[in-house]
Amino acid sequence: MDIFVKFHFYRIKINSKHIYRLLNCCRNNEIRDVEIDKDYAGFSINYNQYSDLEKILKENNIEIVNRQELGIYTKITNFQFIKSVIYIFAIFILLLIANSAFIWKITIKGNYSYTAEQMIDYVHEKGVKEGVLKESIDTESLEKSIRKNFDDISWVCVEVKGTNLIIHIKENYITEISVKEDKPYDLVAECDCTIVSALVRRGKLNVNPKEKVKKGQVLITGVVDVTDESGQLLFNEYCNADGEIIGQIKEKYEEKLNIKYQDKKTEKSTKFIVPSFFEYKWIKNKGKNRELTCEETKMKFFGDYYLPISMQKYTIKKYKITEKNYSEEQAEKILNNKFNNKMFVMEQKGYKIIQKNVKMKKTMDSYALCGKITYNKPIGKVSYIDVKKIEEETVSINERN
Repeated sequence: MDIFVKFHFYRIKINSKHIYRLLNCCRNNEIRDVEIDKDYAGFSINYNQYSDLEKILKENNIEIVNRQELGIYTKITNFQFIKSVIYIFAIFILLLIANSAFIWKITIKGNYSYTAEQMIDYVHEKGVKEGVLKESIDTESLEKSIRKNFDDISWVCVEVKGTNLIIHIKENYITEISVKEDKPYDLVAECDCTIVSALVRRGKLNVNPKEKVKKGQVLITGVVDVTDESGQLLFNEYCNADGEIIGQIKEKYEEKLNIKYQDKKTEKSTKFIVPSFFEYKWIKNKGKNRELTCEETKMKFFGDYYLPISMQKYTIKKYKITEKNYSEEQAEKILNNKFNNKMFVMEQKGYKIIQKNVKMKKTMDSYALCGKITYNKPIGKVSYIDVKKIEEETVSINERN
């Protein structure tokens, strides 16, 4: 308790002839450490009670001979270093608050076929970059744009956490999407195919096995008609269509490789790390026979609260180019590796390879691995229902009837 009393207080000196009158008037104030001599009287009072004391002194025409501000607080604030630390901390907090209004990192989650770099480059083309205001991002519009331009993506969810823009994607429809979504939707075909099997968990099935469907055709609708005994439509109920539709796809495969290639032999490699602020790139990839790579690590305060500060690791390689030709064995190995990698990615996404028939061919200036692939895959893709449009059409039909 003594620590709190001495944290911040005043030491007051007045004429000794007034001290007893003042003590009598200040019964409700914690005046302590009173010292009286022939001419002067001194006492201590807490900082937060000083304003009350001033009023009492004024009312009784008592003048303060000397006043000292004392305590641990005074000692701390009198140190220039401590003051500087407090000011720097205050500025840091203000900067954090200001930075929280912007996006400083874009994260891609759930991607298989597309690299994070590909997705981020596309998002950048749409004007969503590091450093933009959170309020300027139309997440719904960005979700629609990604679904429209990437056929393999069945579902997209864009969310902002802290200063991190997270883009969740699913390249196959899965049931957990229906739990996350709060808007009704249909499941539509993401490509032309033949239906192999259909399982409905929620909604109404619009297709049958062995039926050929076109890209965008509704497979399971989230619009359920509610009718009376006579079959007259009363109203529509809307839900998140849920199920598993497997389609069989026959796809042409062709991968080309030029016979001539440039063999790059590294003559010198330089690496260094520099700090960067507000996405600034210190080095641009300029210069003949030079390759530049930059790995960037974002700094963060905590969780998803990233800062406009990063550490950039640059690798600069200077190389010599020699024109060479691939041998048939080299070309076959490269093309087969690309094909096997594609098969691996498809299997990771849950595709079942039914048949693969590819052969290597050689032309005047290139090698090519050509053929056909037959595989089964989940083909459902989320398509949000325009409830307003359906309701307007229903009203129009009822009015005509």
